[in-house]
Amino acid sequence: MINKSLLRKCPLFIYQIKLINFMARFWSIGAICALILTQVRALSIGWSIQDVINFFFICPFIILTLFLGKLPLQLKAIFLIIANMAIGFIGFYKMGMLAGSVFLFPMGTIITALVFSKRATIFMAIISLLLLCFIQGNRM
Repeated sequence: MINKSLLRKCPLFIYQIKLINFMARFWSIGAICALILTQVRALSIGWSIQDVINFFFICPFIILTLFLGKLPLQLKAIFLIIANMAIGFIGFYKMGMLAGSVFLFPMGTIITALVFSKRATIFMAIISLLLLCFIQGNRM
């Protein structure tokens, strides 16, 4: 629910809502496309536990998109931050197909800067930079 007094005090709040909603829709569309491509690949090479994990990871994106207007801005932002950080951690840990997703760490910082306080943004920026500094890849 949107607080009308907050809209009068901060007209940028409308743009924050629109931007977070756009990000959530964009992530949902991308996640659904990735799920479809993963399932097509699974038909040719066989099913694995990773396919089930992908399905259950994408379900919250679809639920978020369906109830986008009913959720508060902070909850949507927290969900997007957690999703970006989770995908970044997977890329950080595996360094396989998702190795490029480590650059989603700064995206979590950007979303934090849009919605939350300066202290939270600085905290997220430090975490993102530290994680990006320690990327070495698979060296054996």
